[in-house]
Formats: sequence, C-alpha cells, structure tokens
Amino acid sequence: MALNPFFNNFNYTGEQRLLNDLTVETIRAMGQDVIYIPREYLNIDEIFGEDTKSRFSNGYILEMYPVETLKFGGSKDVMTKFGIAITSRVTLEFAKTRFFQEISTKQPEITRPREGDLVYMPIPGLLFEINYVNDEEPFYQFGLLTTFQITCELFTYSHEEINTGFTEIDEVFEKRTDYATIIGLTGNSMTGITLFQGGEIIRQGDATATVVETITNNRGKATDVYLTNITGSFVAGATLMGIESGAVYTAASVQETIINIPQDPFTEKAMHNNDVIQKQSYTIQFSSDNPFSENC
Repeated sequence: MALNPFFNNFNYTGEQRLLNDLTVETIRAMGQDVIYIPREYLNIDEIFGEDTKSRFSNGYILEMYPVETLKFGGSKDVMTKFGIAITSRVTLEFAKTRFFQEISTKQPEITRPREGDLVYMPIPGLLFEINYVNDEEPFYQFGLLTTFQITCELFTYSHEEINTGFTEIDEVFEKRTDYATIIGLTGNSMTGITLFQGGEIIRQGDATATVVETITNNRGKATDVYLTNITGSFVAGATLMGIESGAVYTAASVQETIINIPQDPFTEKAMHNNDVIQKQSYTIQFSSDNPFSENC
C-alpha cells in the first residue's frame, strides 16, 4: 500500500516545519537556558589530537532539555587507583535550528556541537564537557532530523584559559590564576639533579619562593622555572637552590607573568604534576649492565 500522500516523508514540507516548530516550543517550555562554550584550539598536537593550551573566550545562551530528568547519569563518584573520580554525566537535547541561529551565525565554522566544547548548566551550577554528539535521534520523523543530543561529563579543569564574559563561569579560572615570576636557567644543574620539584621551596640568598613548574625543552633540559609565594627579590646572575630536590642553577633572567595553577577539586590546594613520580625517581639507580632492574 502506498504512503499517505498528505504525510509524505520526503515532499510534505508543511508537516516538517510544524514538527520543527513544536520541537522548539517544547524545549523552550520544558528545558532550561544553558551556556554553550566553544573551545578554541591554539596548538594542536597532531599525534595525540589534543591541545594543552586551548581556551574558552565565548559563551552563547541556548535552551536545552535534560533527557535524564531525575538524576545525573554515569558512575557517580568512584574510587580509582588515582583517587576519587567524579563521573557525573548528563544528556541534553536541543533544536538544530536554534543551534544554527544562536551559534553558527556568529561562528560559521561551528556547524554542529563539537566534542571538547563545554556547556554550563546554571542549575545546578556545573560545567560539563561534550563527549559525544548524536544527530540522528529521533530518527527521521517526517524525513527530518530536528535535534542534536549531546552526552556530557563533568569538566575536569587543567591549564585552559576561561574568559567567556559570564561571571559565574570565569570566576573558576580567576580563582586558579596567580601572579608568578619566570626565572630563566643557564646551563646545567651544578649538582646533576636536573629538575626542581613542583611545590618545593627554592632559595636565592635571603629570597625564597614556591616552585609551580619547571619548563623543559624537547631534550628534557630545564630552561625556566615558575615561582609563586615570593619573599625577597630574585636577580639574574645568582644561583638558585631547590631545598628538597637539591637542583642548583644560575638564574639567567627574571620576569613577571600570570600563570594558571591547577587546583585539587576537594582540597582547593595547588596541584603539581608528576611530583610523586619525580621524587621517587631520585631514589632509584640503574646498573649499566641491566638498565631495567634497580641496583640499590
């Protein structure tokens, strides 16, 4: 039996427009305003497909409907070998036409929601990262795809710069931003220990500071060290000594900067990447005969 000519899935555009209008109206009535935040890529690693220097500088208000209306999805808070992992997820649905109107017209390169972009839900005041985009559900009603459906996971902050113009979002970045001093390092460490430890105290005469991070080149040689909590004055030409690590360098240059310091989400204390691994490596020695086994 042939299709009903009054509801032809491919030619009857009147029903398609009606379906789209009803979808938009329903989401506006039952959903909530969410802020869509595109990710700007500054230096993409083509091997790993990531950008450690990405930033978020725009935000667009768009109405979305939470598919799970009773609770967050995901595995909630689970204990892993790296500590507590917060895996709360949310699935949001919104009209394609509204996405094009509010976002694509302002940033034409964004033709669909993108994995890695963020959405901020004012209720309950959380920032989520898009993990997956589904553009085929519901499946071709009247021959038309009217909505995007995105699956998001609670966003884990790293070194991203966040300056969207929305105070409730930007304050997260501002709380993790601090003034720092960059000290350029000359030559090799005088003690043979190549890196300062994140979080350790560094000293130059009577001046002291806390190490945020040691910057290395592609050969693993330390080139700069970032310092905060400074007392006294650091100068070029004098030696720097790490109290815990024992690394000693000559300071080549001193300048001020602003740095984004990752914080532990529970203690709100500064996090220093790879510190435990680095400290442990100082206690390990390897034999020249078998470099894969420890020779204590």
